Amino acid sequence: MTDSNDRSTSESGNEAVVSIAKTSSRRLALAYGTAITFVFLFVSAEQFVLQSMMPALKESSGLINMAGRQRMLSQSITKQTLLLATETVDPVTGKAELEQQIGRWQVSHEHLVNAFESGALESPVVTAQLQEIEASMAELVEVASIQLTAETGPLRLTREAVTRLHEAERRFLGQMEGIVKQIEIESNERDQALSQLELALYGGFLFVLLVEILLIFRPAIRWVDRAIDELARLEGERSASLAALESEHDKLLESYALVERLSGHQNICCYCHSMKDEEGDWSSITKYLTKKTDLTLSHGICPSCYEEIDKEIDAMPASENSTLRVV
Repeated sequence: MTDSNDRSTSESGNEAVVSIAKTSSRRLALAYGTAITFVFLFVSAEQFVLQSMMPALKESSGLINMAGRQRMLSQSITKQTLLLATETVDPVTGKAELEQQIGRWQVSHEHLVNAFESGALESPVVTAQLQEIEASMAELVEVASIQLTAETGPLRLTREAVTRLHEAERRFLGQMEGIVKQIEIESNERDQALSQLELALYGGFLFVLLVEILLIFRPAIRWVDRAIDELARLEGERSASLAALESEHDKLLESYALVERLSGHQNICCYCHSMKDEEGDWSSITKYLTKKTDLTLSHGICPSCYEEIDKEIDAMPASENSTLRVV
């Protein structure tokens, strides 16, 4: 019976501990999953924004280099045109090279216009500057084309044509310098905007962490603390219950031992009522019970014996029974 109670108490205590552990585990898993989800979404959004801006920054650097090459090509076109006019280069090779330079120059200009008319680098200012510079380009190409359309060989340029060529080149270089500066200004503005965005995203990330600490991790810690306190309380109750059960168990064992000691056949003298113990010794029933049990015996006279003794005293002479009379 006691073993069954022990098992029942132990099983109920274990079930309570397992229930608390499972509840705390689910709450921690939910809190941790929520926190990780928020961090993942925030970092993903941050990377999406930054990655969407990075191509524009890279393209801006490439366009600045392209604008710089446009200036070099304009100088090369002017130089090649003058070399053909002075017949210091091979006419066929010179014309082919001049034609290639003009083609690259015009293609690059179209690329610049398309880049700044729409898209991530859309800039009305740069677009207007590129449209303005087309007049200088057209004049420079017009003078250079005199050599390309000549059928009999290179032609000497008139003073007016040379002046127009240098003037168109000068205007183009000045205008392109302004375009490069404008592209650099807008690129720096985008860099600053990206830096501010990164700072804002970093601040937002710290804010999200703070919110998670206050609304997720701190409550989770409280859940754990309460779970630990509850487990400690249950363990204390379980220990107290086990201690009480052990005490009752010990009492039952003592009672069982007493019953075993007093059960069975006992030898008793039919005359003096002395009892024989396991060692073979005879002793009065009073000593036997005191030895075998925790009983404390006191002496008295039962009613039957009292009547017998009283009769015996009455039968004695008056001189003797006066001192033996039981009151």
